[in-house]
Amino acid sequence: MTNNHSDVFFRTLEHYPEYCFLITFDGLIVDVNTAYIEKSKTTKKDLLGKKIESLLFQPSILRFDHALERCEKEMAHQTFDSRLQLPGDVRLDVQLFISPCFSDGNAAEKVFLIIAKDITHEKQTEIDFMRFYSVAENTVNPLQITDLSGKMIFVNAAFCKASGYSSEELLGNNPSVFSSKKYPKKFWENMWTTISSGNVWFGEVENKKKSGEPFYTSLLISPIIDNDKKVLGYFGIHRDLTERRNLEKQLIHTQKMESIGTLAGFAATIAVFYFTQYQMCFAFVAALSIVCIIFEPRAELKKQTNTKFLDDAFLALTGKNIREEGADPTGHAKSMHRMMRR
Repeated sequence: MTNNHSDVFFRTLEHYPEYCFLITFDGLIVDVNTAYIEKSKTTKKDLLGKKIESLLFQPSILRFDHALERCEKEMAHQTFDSRLQLPGDVRLDVQLFISPCFSDGNAAEKVFLIIAKDITHEKQTEIDFMRFYSVAENTVNPLQITDLSGKMIFVNAAFCKASGYSSEELLGNNPSVFSSKKYPKKFWENMWTTISSGNVWFGEVENKKKSGEPFYTSLLISPIIDNDKKVLGYFGIHRDLTERRNLEKQLIHTQKMESIGTLAGFAATIAVFYFTQYQMCFAFVAALSIVCIIFEPRAELKKQTNTKFLDDAFLALTGKNIREEGADPTGHAKSMHRMMRR
């Protein structure tokens, strides 16, 4: 392709949205399109004859020179990411496409087409994604992202740790794989209705680990929405409540045991109270009864058949049966009487 043909070809790129340049093998600018002139707020006159390297960010110059040499030597286009330096210290991330625009082999007339595609937004999106990924992967909260059908397309390390599943076991599957099966169908239908309409759903759920143990989380599910307000997927963040639930269970158990202990102590107090009262009453009545024995002959007492209470009282006080040989109810009664008089 001769230079005349190159000029004609370049005219077709005059209003191309990407930034286009024609340069010599020495890097001198011989033409530039309107898109770059408007972006840089300069004129074509100011740009023609300048070295293309003057428009590049300093660290990108060496890579550009090597790409231009390969393009000339191999007669093949080269593509790589670089940066343009605009007036006012403005830098644009660009993807550079370099292609030879000659065919006659005359090195003095060799020109090269350069198309610079602005990828600043894509680069910023990539940086934002890497930041998000770093935060998401290293946060202590279990995270998951699902597509519109509910299949998991991302889980972080904390999620794998909480569930006991590896990412390979989870990705591509529905979250129902770790469901506890304790919630009615209407519970999940309400959740899907909420998030599919573009709203955030929040609730506490009990799931099941791979080991079969329960794990409890406070779950927030938010729809992922594009610029056209179209739902692309769902983002779920969990706050692990398992330890809190276990502590609550331990606290409830402790409180129950304390309650049982309190009731047992109360019951024992009542038992001691009534037992003491019974003993006192029994001893009082027994003492009164035995005092009466002093005035009743022993032979007469032995003949009675309805004196079981006195028998029990005498047994409780002396350890002997009143009707056994050797028992001296009168002597014991007199001793009791002397104690009572004191």
